[in-house]
Amino acid sequence: EYIANSSSRDLLANEVTSADPALANSFNQKIPFRVVMHLTGVLSQPTIKFDIQLPDEESNIRIHSDLRTTIENKLAQIRGDESATNKQVFSLLLFNRFVGEQSSDFFKGNESGFNDLARQSVSQFLSSALNEIASDLIKGVDIDLSLNSYQDYSGLGSRQRTDLNLQLSKSFMNDRLVVTVGKNFGLEGTDPASKAEGKNSYIPDLTVAYKLSRDGRYMLRAYRRNQFEVILDGYVVETGVGFVVTMDYNKFRELFRRKKK
Repeated sequence: EYIANSSSRDLLANEVTSADPALANSFNQKIPFRVVMHLTGVLSQPTIKFDIQLPDEESNIRIHSDLRTTIENKLAQIRGDESATNKQVFSLLLFNRFVGEQSSDFFKGNESGFNDLARQSVSQFLSSALNEIASDLIKGVDIDLSLNSYQDYSGLGSRQRTDLNLQLSKSFMNDRLVVTVGKNFGLEGTDPASKAEGKNSYIPDLTVAYKLSRDGRYMLRAYRRNQFEVILDGYVVETGVGFVVTMDYNKFRELFRRKKK
């Protein structure tokens, strides 16, 4: 839930001319509108709906009964049009104000784009919540959980995908050696070809990093990655070794300047 302090003048722009002058003047009153997100369904395929509500009548917010009735009727009207609701929600979240009905309807015909944006926001929230829960599960092991929901265009068409990425990291030798094991689990929209590929799809990614210097400036990293390639229609296992140099600088030329002893 998000509280947006806004007047209802832009929302009720079409009602201004027909309303009583005293009532029309009250359209300028700042009201703490409630922007509510309803999240239903399973975690892998959530259904997201938005709503705009007035504060409860029992609250300390004083709203004239005629103004409340006019706003409630208008909100009930736009609830029947998901595109109109999304437009007003987006405007309240970004600009803290309503947008007139005659303005460009930037969500009309593009509800999927708004739903993708909403799903990504929810994914970030759930990822943070999962990390908070997992932070103390295994002592001495760093657990990173990331839930990512997006539209996948890698095939001939498009499909909604939801992936859960799990990474476990453990440090050894006074934090000089770090071993990371990770795996991406497809929860929704996984390519059927990738499921049928066999045992390679279950092999996790592995990264081993060793600090050659105690400050971590020089590091040796070995990795093994396992990912599905749509073009090749199969899994590709990539292995390699890398040498990493980390330097702090304020200006680019400082990278090539020797430090004075």
